[in-house]
Amino acid sequence: MYIDYLSQDSIGFTKLPDGRYFFRTSSLVALLQCPYKINFIAKQNNSDDFMKSLPLVKGKVIHAAVSYLLEMYKYGLAKEGAAILDKFIDNQLNKEMQKYTKNLPDTDFLENLKLDCKNASLNFARYTVKNYNSIITEKTIIIEKDSFVLKLTPDLITEHGIVDYKTTKKQLTSNFYISYDYALQMAVYSHYLQMDAQLLFYSFADGKLLLKKPGKFNNVEERILRLIDLLENNKLYKNQYACSTCFYKNKCTLEADTTFDMKIE
Repeated sequence: MYIDYLSQDSIGFTKLPDGRYFFRTSSLVALLQCPYKINFIAKQNNSDDFMKSLPLVKGKVIHAAVSYLLEMYKYGLAKEGAAILDKFIDNQLNKEMQKYTKNLPDTDFLENLKLDCKNASLNFARYTVKNYNSIITEKTIIIEKDSFVLKLTPDLITEHGIVDYKTTKKQLTSNFYISYDYALQMAVYSHYLQMDAQLLFYSFADGKLLLKKPGKFNNVEERILRLIDLLENNKLYKNQYACSTCFYKNKCTLEADTTFDMKIE
């Protein structure tokens, strides 16, 4: 499988002029789980179909709305921020519909989407304000190593560590399963920023929140170095063991080639 259109701007994975690899956290985690996932992420990022890109759109709007609410809170304008949240979400969705111009939702679907985004962002923001004193949102941190560069952008840094906002359609229970890729993402944050990392889930099913600490990975950098070795030697492979927990499993047939080439321009 040839992938010859990768760039930092499209999916956050490229090779820098100095020979080092650049990764955004999400792309790094995808490659570590199964390099073949990059194929589907690239297609999704290059798509102009709104409904097919709905999870991405929804996540971007909710994260932007939470950051907006928390910034307004910092300046003592929490009530004012909440009062115009509907307008903020409208503006964010309009921006997304200018990017994803095909297969746009009808009026009823769009209103429900706005309500989902509003409820999730309000719940995330209220929980954050209630439980943390120090709030830093969407801070970009660059980690430079000899063979790679990481761009880390945690949703939230508090006095207790990192918190990443996630949404789910499932009901939240005490034994709620944290997917492998989410756990690995938190492990990368925790390893390089030397902070505890937790996930704050909001359920569209029941409107509840759940804070969960994922399991630990003790060999984060070793995994990255092994990945770089595979990239350098063009030995990437499709990790079928990851299929059961992969978001793209229904789009990715097991009959496809399990080894492939990857070109980085």
